[in-house]
Amino acid sequence: MTDASQQIHIHQQVADGQQAGFRRNGCEQIEPAEYEDGHVKAHVRILAPNIAFEESELMPAIDLILAHSCCRYPHIELLEPGYRTCMSDDIMRALREEVLGESPRCHAVSSAPPGLEGSRLRVSTTLLERSVMHNLTSVQGQFFILVKFLIKRVISSRVSGLKTYVGKNLLFYMLDETPAKDWNPDNLLALVQQSLDILVAMMESSDSEDVCMRHFFLRDARVFLKRDHDSKSRIVAAVRQSADNLLSDLKPFTESLPKFSVNVILLSFLSYYILSVELLECSDFSFTKHVSTMNTATELCLSIRSEAPVGSRSGRLTQLLLDVERQIPDTAQVGKAYIRAAALFKMGQLVTPELEGDPAGASLGYIRCPEDDDNSLTVASAKSLAVDKLVKTRCLGVTAANGQIVDCPKLVNEFGPVVSLIEKHLCGFKVTKQQVLLASASGSRCAKIYLNNLQSSDISEYRVLRVLKSDSKIDCLSRAEAAHAVSFSSESGDCTLLVCNRGSKDACQKCRHEGDPGLAKLWFKEPLSCWTTFQHRVDGSVSFDRNWGDYVNGFGQGERLNYWMGLEQLHQLTATGVWRVRWEFSDFNGNWYWAENAPFSVSPVADKYRCSMGPLDASRSSVGQRTEALYLPNDHQFSTPEYDNDAHFYGSCAAEKSAGWWYGHCAAINPNGVYKMYSDGKYDGIFYYLYDSGTVPNLNTGNKGLIFGLVLRHLQHGTVCAFAACFCVAFNFSALALP
Repeated sequence: MTDASQQIHIHQQVADGQQAGFRRNGCEQIEPAEYEDGHVKAHVRILAPNIAFEESELMPAIDLILAHSCCRYPHIELLEPGYRTCMSDDIMRALREEVLGESPRCHAVSSAPPGLEGSRLRVSTTLLERSVMHNLTSVQGQFFILVKFLIKRVISSRVSGLKTYVGKNLLFYMLDETPAKDWNPDNLLALVQQSLDILVAMMESSDSEDVCMRHFFLRDARVFLKRDHDSKSRIVAAVRQSADNLLSDLKPFTESLPKFSVNVILLSFLSYYILSVELLECSDFSFTKHVSTMNTATELCLSIRSEAPVGSRSGRLTQLLLDVERQIPDTAQVGKAYIRAAALFKMGQLVTPELEGDPAGASLGYIRCPEDDDNSLTVASAKSLAVDKLVKTRCLGVTAANGQIVDCPKLVNEFGPVVSLIEKHLCGFKVTKQQVLLASASGSRCAKIYLNNLQSSDISEYRVLRVLKSDSKIDCLSRAEAAHAVSFSSESGDCTLLVCNRGSKDACQKCRHEGDPGLAKLWFKEPLSCWTTFQHRVDGSVSFDRNWGDYVNGFGQGERLNYWMGLEQLHQLTATGVWRVRWEFSDFNGNWYWAENAPFSVSPVADKYRCSMGPLDASRSSVGQRTEALYLPNDHQFSTPEYDNDAHFYGSCAAEKSAGWWYGHCAAINPNGVYKMYSDGKYDGIFYYLYDSGTVPNLNTGNKGLIFGLVLRHLQHGTVCAFAACFCVAFNFSALALP
């Protein structure tokens, strides 16, 4: 469970050209950045590292972190040969994989030392920290929670200046210096006291009034105190006071602990939102019944999130839980299961095998944690189990690959990370003009999102649903009903309701359309992330019979015409997050086809830009796909006519097809082939073979131009798809006995 003061961090890559390179193998083409003190010099338009969404009654505060990609991590002393550390082998293995692997996910954020705002990016070690946190023992986890409590709740109530990150930095130093045998429950208080002594020593070692301590991973960098902090001498005195009075300072924490072990995985704060979606998507509830049920669930969730002890409220909590279980159907099993488990936990009632044995428990199927501390259920395993449970609830529309969510359209709030899903679905229903005006006047985002979401789009990719007469844009938008987008003419009053004619509502939103003055301006009912073009063919004016260097660096007339992004940029783009590839093309008679695969990524140059592509998503495709591994791009290195990396035994596929591609033996799809019809009988043109081994028709006849495009969409980009980071309440304090 996350407590009421928990913060959620969501990282989103910023595509603004700011890229920090630290020159190492595979990065020679990136201009090296000037690095110093944990920062790189860069002109930064956004001064704050995050966009903050304030805490609400049902949601913790959320920070949307704006991340700039780096080529490699800077020097990390911990990973140097000969460095001696007490960190576990599992932690060191995870750190080496992240830093020294072929695709490090290093990034920088818009944060600078005092006085240098706007001219520096701070190199983030968030993913290194995660590697450590996911491999802690229970005692190490207990240590971190106690130190964090002291800094956040005790010391910060006396003085202003310490960031909560200081607690994590102290944990890393303690893990580095403390032998494994000393990490035992009997030694816990001594370890906490030792860490506070380290903090005092580090603060006193710097003459700067703003410096708190040295960064653990980037030893040349400093961790600063908060802005407008109290004097360092007062902060040092407050830390010493806690070190001298540990038992009394920790008493409020120990009194708040449950008196039993936690043995189920909880879905944290988002179970409330999952429940809302399940009631809408998995049941036949009317909107009125949905609102009534969610009102009861809201009151229960507010009681669960309250920091006050249960006390006399246990009767009310019990009654609310009974009401929720009676009102919520079993079809809403995921949200119901985790809200029920959270309520029982709040009331001090463990979810036991007996409870699991009752009809409700059996239908809900909790995920149990291991009963001993032998690391039999890792964080990764817990995530995989939770993802599997969400996928099995088919009406949620969750799809996964390799234990990770690759798409969750019904659970992701497209308006932003923390806008109410109920508001989203209310806006999605048929609403009257008066309702939209009322929503706008009351500060609701519904009408504002509609009015602000004006984008350029190719209207030829849509079909007209109907044309109505409206007296204003708001009136037009309020009558959108099943439309994906609307076009409004103030001169004629025509309100044209449009539906994307490419299979799904997001398919028509291409990033290449943005800012095109020749395209129509449409209002979109839902703001959806656009598709990034990495290949496009519209005619034969640009040859794709190119060498390795051209395919690495990219070429063409721009993404709206004949275009190849470039393998290096494609690798950098897909190196983080989960991506989906979409094949979209027409034949020479103007008929359109599309297919989608997920996930999709391209490896670095050291692996010759090998393609990794998941299976066909038939639900979002109008055509099939050959399934033989040797004919699809997946797991094949890139080849060009003069650089043969294919699996073909009898020559070069790239030379035979006059193109560069991820050829196996050779290919069932050839988007970079010669732009022509098949009248000459040679198979070096553009083709796409279907599942039944036949080719897409009309590629050899017709009088219209063939168009072929490959586009990508980031499936975890500024969203909360990562909500599946479910976990056991792993650092169990039931065995903690402070004197």
